[in-house]
Amino acid sequence: MHRINTFQPVGRIVAELRQMTPHDASVALGRSAALAIYEENAEALLMLALAHCVWRNAPLDAPAMAEMVEVMRSQGMRMAPRKGP
Repeated sequence: MHRINTFQPVGRIVAELRQMTPHDASVALGRSAALAIYEENAEALLMLALAHCVWRNAPLDAPAMAEMVEVMRSQGMRMAPRKGP
């Protein structure tokens, strides 16, 4: 089954998902998320979660987004574009 490259912008991940059937896209997201958890790659998991929201047209509400930003800031994460491999 297809594995999603998380070292690309969310827009490209979404474009990739839209080229698949809804079932295949869901399976690819689930497997890629499981791999991100196994590899302890929180950044990849966040990219997949954001791609899922855009793909399903289910934006995060303001309180959830604010909480995510606050947690990232408290952990010392910088909100800057990532560099791919």
